[in-house]
Amino acid sequence: MSRTVLFLSHTAELNGAERWLLEAMQALDRSRFRPVLALPGAGPLGEAAAAGGIERVVVPSRWWLTPRARLWTQPLSRLLNRKSVPRLTRVLREKKADLVFTNSAAFLSGALAARAAGIPHVWMIHELLGPPRPQLLSFRGRRWLSRFILRSSASVLVNSRAAAKAFGDDARISIVYNWIPDWAGRPAPEERTDVRGRWAVADGDFLCGVVGKVCEDKGQREVVLAADSLRARYPRLKLFLVGSAPDARYTRSLRALLRARGLDGTVVLTGYQEDVHSLYAAMDLVVVGSGRESFGRAALEACALGVPVLAVRGGGIGEIVEDGKTGRLIDSGRPDAIAAGIEFVLEHPGEAKEMAERARSEARARFDRETQVRKIESVLEAALG
Repeated sequence: MSRTVLFLSHTAELNGAERWLLEAMQALDRSRFRPVLALPGAGPLGEAAAAGGIERVVVPSRWWLTPRARLWTQPLSRLLNRKSVPRLTRVLREKKADLVFTNSAAFLSGALAARAAGIPHVWMIHELLGPPRPQLLSFRGRRWLSRFILRSSASVLVNSRAAAKAFGDDARISIVYNWIPDWAGRPAPEERTDVRGRWAVADGDFLCGVVGKVCEDKGQREVVLAADSLRARYPRLKLFLVGSAPDARYTRSLRALLRARGLDGTVVLTGYQEDVHSLYAAMDLVVVGSGRESFGRAALEACALGVPVLAVRGGGIGEIVEDGKTGRLIDSGRPDAIAAGIEFVLEHPGEAKEMAERARSEARARFDRETQVRKIESVLEAALG
């Protein structure tokens, strides 16, 4: 008999953490688990879930946790969220849920509602919550947050060893990596040619890409400045910034920078792309400009497709990319360091290609979906048992 698991998403977007959640729900053994998705509002995640036959319910809620700069907003958010917990508790009872699965540290509602309903709770953490620079904070403090997450959960999943450090050696911690998407077959040369033609990228152009939500944490501004510094020596260099842009202020500042530097023909903000795999096929290099990735989904996807990767050392990136073997790691996200990394790939194309081929082979061996989904199912079974 299948058991009902209510999966709680912190957003209705389709960025890395949400894609992981969608793929996990789709891959679960339906004879054992019936997924129901709870969302804070309408959006592409809900639409994709519906297309896959997953039941949805909307429970309006705000983020309980924030980056350090917005700690001052948390008391108001907690006040507004007072209604979200009883609403979610009612949903659990109406759906006869057997377990709650919260897909981000940003939401505390799932743990509180599970406690009120008397059912187990499992937490999936996609963020770096430990020192030196936690991605999300509680105004009650980092140690309080770690204790609350552990006390409120039958098990806590994290997406890297780096993310696990916030919780010490607690036995309830399990690492479940992101996995290679189904579409990550090596792109055919004709696909690359077709995609570059659609985006007006010439055969001789060298195309870099930054894939992920356009926001300050992802480092798009620094990569743009790096590309600008290389433009005189490498006039065929192009840069695509691929991803949704929920931070309007940051996006406006990027567009203003492009105008001020005359980069409109060099840098393209593509916006969210459903077929992001086709853009990987067109790229000569994927740049991960953030040193605060708890995992680094874009790096894994690029590796799986045999696209060279340049990344800032830090977080979980080192669990995907080994410097000099499967990609290039740099010690800083400063524009000059990123520019030096891009220039290395431009000047050593053969070495970059060899590293990309090794990365493709290792990624397929280490990050297959079936292994990671079986881990999730084992955790769910243990919590329900």
